[in-house]
Amino acid sequence: MVIIPRLIDNIKNTFKGSYLLYPISIIVAIPLLLVINTFWNLRSFNRDINFLIRHQAVSVTDTIKPQVVRMLKDGSNLNELLTQTRNSNSEIISITVIKELGNKIVVVSTTDKEIELGNLEKMGLNQLAVGFNQPVAGLSYDAEIGKNVWNVSVPMEKMDDSNYLLFLKFRVDKVEEILGRTARDSYIILAMLILATLVLLINHFIFFRKAQKTRELEELDKLKDEFISMAAHELKAPMTGLLGYLELLKEKFHQARKRKLPRISKY
Repeated sequence: MVIIPRLIDNIKNTFKGSYLLYPISIIVAIPLLLVINTFWNLRSFNRDINFLIRHQAVSVTDTIKPQVVRMLKDGSNLNELLTQTRNSNSEIISITVIKELGNKIVVVSTTDKEIELGNLEKMGLNQLAVGFNQPVAGLSYDAEIGKNVWNVSVPMEKMDDSNYLLFLKFRVDKVEEILGRTARDSYIILAMLILATLVLLINHFIFFRKAQKTRELEELDKLKDEFISMAAHELKAPMTGLLGYLELLKEKFHQARKRKLPRISKY
């Protein structure tokens, strides 16, 4: 029987600390979830936008690929076609037709006068495109323009025992500008939400502490009332004993003293 009250007291003491832990955990958890949600959405948005750019770049190369193949077979000059295609789309930086001769790369035609074959060989997109026989795209930093670009390599028909590829550079300036503006707006909204959430949670925490103190004061008032009741009972107990003792002895008192007993009983 003694174990049960002790167990109840231990449980109460354990959960008493949780009154403080709960609001603190809420104050930390909700802003953290807002931050995670914002970064996750920005990451997903960035991924989807880059996928659309990649798809657009591959579509451009697939569109001009048949014409390039036909002109290669006819021995026509490709510069006019490549230049016209580049000028028709402001996002295209350069278009290059390359040919693989063993382990070497030879430029057949290009709109990029400063193209470096070493960079094309290091990139590895051409080897992947030939190996998988399908378009391959990759995002990289272009040191010449100081910005990120999409590089797309599309394999064409094999002619004269050589692999021909169409290589395209696609700019992402506008997309990065949109992403930067979206990220900036998201961070501002995130900061406002975190600030408002913290104010509401701190206000809730203050009311929670006030309610807890009110409960503690009510418990103290209850203990005070019990103490006063017990003290009054203890103070009355000696007088009750004395009055009873006087009733037992009143037969032995003189008549004059018996008349004083009612006055003593009043006290």
